[in-house]
Amino acid sequence: MSLPEKNKNNVTKAGLSSRKIGEILIEEGLITIGQFQNALKYQKKLKKHMSIGQILVNQKAITQKMLNFVLDRFQKRFRLGDLLIKLGIITKQQLEIALKYQKKMGIRIGDALVKLNFITEDVMKQTLCTQMNVPFLNFANIMFAPELSKLINKNYALKHGVVPIATIGQTMTLLIDDPTNAELIEELQQVTGYSINVVTSTKSAIMEAFYEVYEDENEEKKKSETDSGIELINQDDEEENTEPKYINAQRRKKADHLAQRILAIALKNFASDIHLDVGSRGIVPRFRIDGVLQELHLGSIKRDLNIHSKEVVSRIKIIGGLDITEKRRPQDGRFRVVTKKNEQKVNVDFRISIVPGYYGENIVIRILDPQNAPTSIDKLGFSKLLRDRLSKTVSRPTGVVLITGPTGSGKSTTLYSALMSVYKPGIKILTAEDPIEYVYDKITQCELNEKIGNTFVSYIRAFLRQDPDVIMVGEIRDSKTADMVFKAAQTGHLVLTTLHTNDAISSITRLIGLDLDPSLITSCLTGVLAQRLVRRNCQHCKTEYVPSKELLKEFFSDSPDILWVKGQGCSKCNHTGYSGRIIISEFWTPSQEDAILINKGGSIDSLRKTSYKSSILMADEAMQKLKDGETTLEELLRTLPFSSIYDFRHIDKGFHKP
Repeated sequence: MSLPEKNKNNVTKAGLSSRKIGEILIEEGLITIGQFQNALKYQKKLKKHMSIGQILVNQKAITQKMLNFVLDRFQKRFRLGDLLIKLGIITKQQLEIALKYQKKMGIRIGDALVKLNFITEDVMKQTLCTQMNVPFLNFANIMFAPELSKLINKNYALKHGVVPIATIGQTMTLLIDDPTNAELIEELQQVTGYSINVVTSTKSAIMEAFYEVYEDENEEKKKSETDSGIELINQDDEEENTEPKYINAQRRKKADHLAQRILAIALKNFASDIHLDVGSRGIVPRFRIDGVLQELHLGSIKRDLNIHSKEVVSRIKIIGGLDITEKRRPQDGRFRVVTKKNEQKVNVDFRISIVPGYYGENIVIRILDPQNAPTSIDKLGFSKLLRDRLSKTVSRPTGVVLITGPTGSGKSTTLYSALMSVYKPGIKILTAEDPIEYVYDKITQCELNEKIGNTFVSYIRAFLRQDPDVIMVGEIRDSKTADMVFKAAQTGHLVLTTLHTNDAISSITRLIGLDLDPSLITSCLTGVLAQRLVRRNCQHCKTEYVPSKELLKEFFSDSPDILWVKGQGCSKCNHTGYSGRIIISEFWTPSQEDAILINKGGSIDSLRKTSYKSSILMADEAMQKLKDGETTLEELLRTLPFSSIYDFRHIDKGFHKP
């Protein structure tokens, strides 16, 4: 059931308050009255209109992140259609036609307006930039460095319409087709380790930039050779057909040795994933360590990988049970190896994902070490207050507990830990996963297979006939899954699942967007845990330091009295300054006041304020980690959602203490 029209109107009215953005920034303590007055004077001098918020960003009174957060939190951002009407570019009638077309085609409103020829793509993108405070760039005669292609996988970049176009220090400038996709931007910040500045342009300009960054630098040379009538012979194929059999056997043996060495290096460095990306110069091996991709020093292995790249790929496909003749389609597989740890033999599982790219097949291998399998909430590193409250919530016989956060934030680990914490011989636990990461003897685990109809929805429906006590659902992806999850809880089951949202409160917006009845949400939702994984200071090289004034300003109105600690980089941490990761979370258990507000259709900002009384905030948890010297402000800025960074300013006021 969708949100009633009356409630929708309440949300809209609550968001369109009479307060202007400047007044909000002053009241929130983000700018002074003097800074606001200077911005007003500057605005009057401009020939072309610029928003007060953007002027304050340009004058460095606030950051772009701060402005975007306030615009979204207080619902002060114009919708694209309304902004186009305000600027006189389209009429109300055209917007109504476009909205109907958008609903029919399932596309964004901007794309609908372009397809109906009401506006050009160039006008749409520039207006979107005004709405989002994102720069619109023209890339004529700009050359991009090919090494930028190492930052983001080529197939991922093409699929999501993103191109890395510059880096300065730990900041990446990202060209993106949809600058409103905050989830994608945060995910890229997590996997690349860079802070991201977003810019956009037209689709054609983005594709030109894509080919500039990702295409082979010798492409023109190859083209000219072909055009001259010279036939290029595939020498690799010819060699494979003419080589003596003993040479092929030697190559296969070498490939097997290289594959084992790569796996051993990953295990030795506690990597979670191995990335073997194929480019114009061969295979580029990288290892995800503490959540960030790193190129380790491999010596002669790197050269040998390039020489035997085809054999290595084939060998990995064989041990993963994949079709070595299939090179045009993505494939997924698994394998297990036996290795020694502490003089004991242990089994380690590996999950393979292969995606064909321009230069060949790219491989990602996820490492699933059973010795690292989660066993209890107590071992996740939560504060005692949060751990006790979470344990109490998952011990209830009914209700929905949500774990939220972006890809790579440890949601699955927390789910498994919660399951192991509630397990006892007298209960039955069923799980639906995509895919199964860790196998437990104590519970019944089911893996999705959409080809034969085994979806989250079909599994939940079947589970309800199995008389379970606890159900774990890997992820809520659509409205049908959301409906089944909450109805399962309503019929007397405890359901643990995950949701992709930035913070705990945003889960309500997401669930209502999936057409869940607010009364169903409030009757079943017992807790929402939002989490991030941040890198821990290396214990071997950490030392005192002083953060920059700009960095302190991101978090605090007045600098706190803290002994700041940071890893300097040593051989133990691969000169990164970090070794291992710690979890930082917030936990919201909806109160009666929160439930009433949700049922009335109150604004998210109002809900956020009432939820402070019923939440343990991420800012409080992170502050304790800083005081203990476990991480840095730089790492928190890279990892935490801005809503949590914003909360740092109010820690000393005490109004959100649980």
